Amino acid sequence: MNEYLHYISKLKIACSKKNLDFLKIGNVNKNYPLYKIVINGYNARKTICFSSGIHGHEKSGPLTILQFINNLNRYDLPLYLKIIIFPVANPYGFNTNSRYNYQKKDLNRCFCNPQKLLTENKYLLKSLYNEKIFFFHALHDDCDEKYFYLYAYNKNNEAIYRKIVNKVSQFFPIRHMKKMYGKVASQGIFMDHEDGSFEHKMYLEHTPYSICTEIPGKTKTDLKIRCNLDIIDFIIRFSSNR
Repeated sequence: MNEYLHYISKLKIACSKKNLDFLKIGNVNKNYPLYKIVINGYNARKTICFSSGIHGHEKSGPLTILQFINNLNRYDLPLYLKIIIFPVANPYGFNTNSRYNYQKKDLNRCFCNPQKLLTENKYLLKSLYNEKIFFFHALHDDCDEKYFYLYAYNKNNEAIYRKIVNKVSQFFPIRHMKKMYGKVASQGIFMDHEDGSFEHKMYLEHTPYSICTEIPGKTKTDLKIRCNLDIIDFIIRFSSNR
């Protein structure tokens, strides 16, 4: 059994125990099924979305999702809050420990141009068709970093993003004043970042809150998972109370 299918088998068991919808949304290169998890899928009034594993070598996101599902009974989830999760957005990359998909393309640069959409991009976006997402969070690792930072959109919501950075500072040092893609991080936040990513696309689709968190890759896996879970918990509580 390959690494991806081994991970999926554990995730299926976890979802089954919690009576969650574990839905196949397509096949990638014939051999790699792509899935989403839906929590409170019926009659919900507000929807949030988490995506991980779009860069296959960044493993803390998918591991966090598995831990989140296993611990789901610890969360006070209101029935009016729907949660959509893409646990591994790039199954081929996850299995081969690669940033890229089976076509050697970076999926996270192809969401915003209809002519560049790849198979995975199309499945992911189609799966969100007619969904009105309130908060979108893409979980990433920066494998070369010892510091945390995030990409965010809509300056009107910067105060919320600052709260996330402050929470993370309990786990990791924050990246200050690093230039990337022509922009400089302001106290850990790259604001108004445009790169064709999933979170960029969701912002263009009028999602009020859209972020990508970059957990420092040069740290212990269990600490990365704990930090990601803390961010997820914050987003759930924030979205529940808005």
